[in-house]
Amino acid sequence: MRRRIVVSLLFLFAVFAAGAGVASWYVNTATKELQHLLSLHEVEGLRRNLVISVQSVQADLYTVHTPLERRLDSIVQNVEQLDVGAEECASCHHGPAVERDLDEILTLVDRYKTALSYYITASADRAQVARLELEAAAIGDQLLARTGRMSAVATETLDEITRRAAARVTDVMVILFATVGVSFLIGIAISSYLVRLVTKPVQRLVGATRIIASGNLQHRIEDSGRTEFGELGRHFNAMSAALEESYAGLRSTNEELTREVSDRKRAEEEREALQSQLLHAQKMEALGTISVGIAHEFGNFLQIIQACVERLSSKIGAGNAAPPEFGMIENTVQRGSDLARSLLKFGAKTRSEPLPIDINERLSNVKAILDRTLPKTIAIELDLAESLSAIRADPTEVEQVLMNLAVNARDAMPDGGVLRMKTRRVPRADASTGQKGENEPAEWVVLSVEDTGHGISPETAKQIFDPFFTTKEVGAGTGLGLAVVYGIVVGCGGQISCTSKVGQGTRFEIRLPGLPGEVVAARPEAAQHEDVGPGSGRILLVDDEVIMLDVTRQNLEEYGYRIHTAESGEEAVEFFRHHGDEIDLVILDLGMPGMGGRACLEKILEVRPGTKIIVSSGYSTDRDRDDVLAAGASGFLPKPSRVPAIHSKIKEVMSG
Repeated sequence: MRRRIVVSLLFLFAVFAAGAGVASWYVNTATKELQHLLSLHEVEGLRRNLVISVQSVQADLYTVHTPLERRLDSIVQNVEQLDVGAEECASCHHGPAVERDLDEILTLVDRYKTALSYYITASADRAQVARLELEAAAIGDQLLARTGRMSAVATETLDEITRRAAARVTDVMVILFATVGVSFLIGIAISSYLVRLVTKPVQRLVGATRIIASGNLQHRIEDSGRTEFGELGRHFNAMSAALEESYAGLRSTNEELTREVSDRKRAEEEREALQSQLLHAQKMEALGTISVGIAHEFGNFLQIIQACVERLSSKIGAGNAAPPEFGMIENTVQRGSDLARSLLKFGAKTRSEPLPIDINERLSNVKAILDRTLPKTIAIELDLAESLSAIRADPTEVEQVLMNLAVNARDAMPDGGVLRMKTRRVPRADASTGQKGENEPAEWVVLSVEDTGHGISPETAKQIFDPFFTTKEVGAGTGLGLAVVYGIVVGCGGQISCTSKVGQGTRFEIRLPGLPGEVVAARPEAAQHEDVGPGSGRILLVDDEVIMLDVTRQNLEEYGYRIHTAESGEEAVEFFRHHGDEIDLVILDLGMPGMGGRACLEKILEVRPGTKIIVSSGYSTDRDRDDVLAAGASGFLPKPSRVPAIHSKIKEVMSG
């Protein structure tokens, strides 16, 4: 590029220099012509002076009638001028032709001067003066003639030289104007060429830069040769390639960082989910522990109430009708007992006894109950699938689940509505239960309970299975119903979900593992305590509740037993050490402050091994019951229990 610019400028300078050189040559030639012309004009001026001098002398010579004395001064003066003019003319440098003419003129001037000298210095002889005068006049005439011819030749030469000089000046002007015009045009052409030569690569670079800036890093500039722009284009291409490579690296790094951030975010979410599950499990465990304690204490209170009612009933007599309030108290005690069992189930302190059952049969039984208990404004609809597989569950728990869901539906439809209960089977291949696992059953038995009530909000739906959460008024609900339902369903290996829209009702769906080919067990009937007759023997009652001790003592004494009481484990052990041989049976409360029932059991068995001991507790059929039975207890009596059940259990244990 630089070489092209230099060559273009040199070409422009050469054109201008050539024009200037030609113009200079013409100017030099014209100058010489003018100098020659000046020389000729100078000679012509001298010639004219010479002619004037000669003419003056000739005029003096031809005035013959004038006295000589009056002409001598004029002739001498003119001769002096003639001599000066001749010397000046001889001192100039001219061409050969002019030099010859000048030599002849000088010769004639010398002769003329000589003749005039003779004439001036002549004697008074008139004839001789006249002759000398005529000779001088003749020489003067010759001199005038020669100068005249020289003047004519000089005039022609001056005209010719003047014409040539004028032509040279015109040529110089034309050459100068042509040189300037051509140089200007060539300069414009060279400038345009240089502009294109510079702007096109610059435009390509600008366009390529814009394309690169738009994100197309694969764009490249075409090779522009070995010019500076070509080298710049190659560097630009190298830069683009480096940018593309760097961008690819950055994109790869960004993808890796994105994956890493996603993995970390997913891990953080999983950690938070696990932490939430852990906190939920810890909360449930803590609530379970609290609920078990409450159930135990509640069972004690109910046992006291139950014992008092039975005590009052025994005082009325067989022939008299018991007041209706007694029935209300017994129903309330039963409801309290059910609540206590619910608390125990929630606390995972009870052990279910699952059997293969027909869910359709349970639904039919529950519907019969609901028809009598639910308001007539609520229509109950059943849609039971045929050939439904059996499920393995505790029959009582299944009915409890159905009753709890039905009660919730009733509360959601205060103005009436429809309660639909439906069953269907879903094979494993069609079950949309999320990820399939190896332990997933071959098929699911799906139970749905749907109402047309007011529905629940999404925020409430997230908490409905939390224990003690309720939207009912204070005293209208415990908040344990759905928590117990959730625990029972999960305990059976099933799943439960809830979908609801405000104003459109709520639908609970329960999935339980099906048992294809399993035989449905007969429904166990409630055990009835037969009259086993009066009792006998000495019994030690141990409980920290004084009222319970007193009421139970009185009730058992009516059956013929002799009762001793102890209000703590320490008191019972001390009494047994002194009177243990007199005691036939010990009824021991498991949960007591100080020395608990388990420690008291072990101490009594240490004092007298083989002692028959019945452990009584609100922890019905739980792990602690198994532990105390394994530790040597002869039987277990749940709280609350009716007096006939206690009497029957005593007879059973004492009979061995």
